[in-house]
Amino acid sequence: YYAPPNGTRIPVVPDIPTKEDVEKAAAMIWEPFIDFPFIDETSKTHIAAALLTVVLRPAIPGIVPAFIIDKPSPGTGASLIASILSVIAQGGDAAVIRAPRDDDAWSKKITSILRAGITLANVDNVEHKLYAPSLAAALTATIWRDRILGQSEMITLSNRTVWILNGNNVSLGGDLPRRVIWSRMDALSERPWQRETKYKHPDVLAWTRESRGEILAAVLTLARYWIHQGRP
Repeated sequence: YYAPPNGTRIPVVPDIPTKEDVEKAAAMIWEPFIDFPFIDETSKTHIAAALLTVVLRPAIPGIVPAFIIDKPSPGTGASLIASILSVIAQGGDAAVIRAPRDDDAWSKKITSILRAGITLANVDNVEHKLYAPSLAAALTATIWRDRILGQSEMITLSNRTVWILNGNNVSLGGDLPRRVIWSRMDALSERPWQRETKYKHPDVLAWTRESRGEILAAVLTLARYWIHQGRP
């Protein structure tokens, strides 16, 4: 930490991280998600991948996959995870949208989001089989072209958006399954929001806001270590 005269502590990313720095950083990136009921280590690891992606997106020149947070019933915490990712990456809430019902609506939604320069889009509560060729195309394109709504004019947009989707027992169609990273949770309860559990961070969103600097420093420490190791 850097400690300026006002007494605050500002996390510092080491110029050349040590293995000890990496171990501490790795532990820190798990901390916001420690209370969530992931079904396995793979699902938990995929959330870490989502965190690294939303923070490091400006350093990634190509495309990135979408991330899906799936669960069997509402109230498990998928929307909360999306909010946590947004707070860490942006310092506030991401753009929240409902999943359009048809592909034409998806195309218009994607165009409006990219045109607005939104870098993190949270598709909340997918309630139907998600078949969206336009979204699948957007996940493999660095440049997006579409017609401006209500006009015949075409628009060309840079595609830098990270997509986070969540829903109950999500089903995907078309090419989407090959273009997303899947995470699943299960609280083993019909009413997960009522379960009596002792949480390490009872108000995890508030904790995340307070700890944002440390979490960002942890992500950047891991990235810097990877670069110093020759980007294996």
